[in-house]
Amino acid sequence: MPGPGRAPGTPPPAPPQDAPAGIHTIHPDAPLHLVEWLRDGGALAADPGAVAPNGAVYPRRADFGRYMAAELERHASAASPGCGIAHGRDRVGVVRRTAGGLAFELAGGRTLRAARGVLALGWNAVGVPDALRGADAHPGWIADPWDLDRIAAIPRDARVLLLGTSLTACDAFAVLAAQGHAGPVLALSRRGLRPAAQNPFPSTLTSVWGMLRDPEPAFLRRHGRPSTLRAAMRALRADVAALDPATASWQAPFDDLRDGSMRFWPDWPDAQKRRFVRHAKPWYDTLRFRNPPQIERIVDDGLARGQLALAAGRLRGARPAGAAIELAYDARAAGARRTVLADVVVNCTGPRPRPGASGHPLWTRLIADGLVRDHPCGLGIDVDRSCRTIDASGRPNDDLLAFGPPTIGAFGEVSAVPFIARQVLAALAAAAAGSPARRARRAGRRPGSRR
Repeated sequence: MPGPGRAPGTPPPAPPQDAPAGIHTIHPDAPLHLVEWLRDGGALAADPGAVAPNGAVYPRRADFGRYMAAELERHASAASPGCGIAHGRDRVGVVRRTAGGLAFELAGGRTLRAARGVLALGWNAVGVPDALRGADAHPGWIADPWDLDRIAAIPRDARVLLLGTSLTACDAFAVLAAQGHAGPVLALSRRGLRPAAQNPFPSTLTSVWGMLRDPEPAFLRRHGRPSTLRAAMRALRADVAALDPATASWQAPFDDLRDGSMRFWPDWPDAQKRRFVRHAKPWYDTLRFRNPPQIERIVDDGLARGQLALAAGRLRGARPAGAAIELAYDARAAGARRTVLADVVVNCTGPRPRPGASGHPLWTRLIADGLVRDHPCGLGIDVDRSCRTIDASGRPNDDLLAFGPPTIGAFGEVSAVPFIARQVLAALAAAAAGSPARRARRAGRRPGSRR
């Protein structure tokens, strides 16, 4: 089914979206479009808990998936003559360059030919931690946290270990709680960082579209374009320190930084990007990807009752122990080796950041064939500012674009709908203007020459 994607395509009791509906609308000129669609279709009436105390709407993932599918169908049925959207279900095995463009060889035996292709593969699949190799064949191992059939089959009194403490782990605990799980749940990650809460104050913005269209977002107007990680963090701390805690919270200046980062991150040298990945990304992600109020309440309740516990430590190994799995980790605080027995282990470690190491067969083949390459900072693949993929020799591919999470290394912020839509609009503008090579040919000179 086109539209929903992995998480929004998961039926209830999947948790709600982790950001307000205003951020997830796909129409920059109608920031309330999703909210109105939910209201007109009866989804809000069927889910009264979607409205937070500050008035923000956090729709169920399945409802957002239906919204995306409906919008795709609406645009497909209203397409202009000669323009259409066709959906095929198959796996792409090989992408080849031909005289007429690109050829996509499918597992089913067909070959699709196109003048231009787009890689919109979303996040990579969740990987198996190296320390779990050997124990991942145990019947208590659940590799996919969105496999709700496996989650639903967990015995109510089972000892559950969630590998990870981020949004996915919180969502998994919420699903367990919804089905009446009574056994102990331990969430383990290297730093034990829990996702931040949403802004408790009413927002003056219904979406981030306005900030993305602003030639100079608020953070940049105050501080210019920071050229280093240290300068960006210093500016953020200054903004937080200037707040009146009676009327505002840290989320507002952090969001200003987030929404301005697409303007300065691409200018950072790879060394600064790698520094961010190595030292700051776990903390940034904890503040950036926040629990919706509904999930926050469930997690708080689980911690208060003692059913849920958080642990910080580096996983060192796992082995079958009869019907259970024994995991060993080095506690972060004391450094002491600890072991824990779990009947079920749910993999909530998140997607692999490097496509080349993700195990995804298409990424593996694209990189092996030299059509694309991993980004030097270790996040995603390498693309230019027009979202053209970069091949192994460093040349941009005019005919092969990439959007969304695979381009995180080049753009920094590409997770939410508006950020991806901004990429698409910029790429369309660049395509309309023509590539540098085409512009040079129209001007009657060789590409790259000076005149």
